[in-house]
Amino acid sequence: MYYLLPMKRTLLILFLIAGCLLLTSQTVEHTPRRTPEQVAQKQTERLQRDLMLTQEQRDTVYSIHLKYARLRNPNDARPIIEQRIKAMIDELKAVLTEEQREAFGLILRELGPRRQSSPRMKVAEAVEIQPDSLQSAVNP
Repeated sequence: MYYLLPMKRTLLILFLIAGCLLLTSQTVEHTPRRTPEQVAQKQTERLQRDLMLTQEQRDTVYSIHLKYARLRNPNDARPIIEQRIKAMIDELKAVLTEEQREAFGLILRELGPRRQSSPRMKVAEAVEIQPDSLQSAVNP
């Protein structure tokens, strides 16, 4: 009876190893990359929801987002990415009203904590908002 104990342990270990191999060998389905049009649509919808854009503003914001989504390349150097984001923000601000710009600044600041090391964080910090305007945007 005792001679079966090592064989049981060996079989148990083999089954555990086989189970682990089966679990790790399963293919993970990757979500397909979004097209520039999908990226621009999603970004525009977010601003539409948060800033209450007019139809004319929405069309302009979509074209700005689409332009920069087409330029997006993950292999670009950080300074290039930061420069593009800053340029996009400047173009978006030109389309917005004063109240919308204040709310947009809040959105940029909100993005900061989630992506501390991203270029967006640096851009959000570069967009200085006066404390008085924050209070009026939060408590209309």
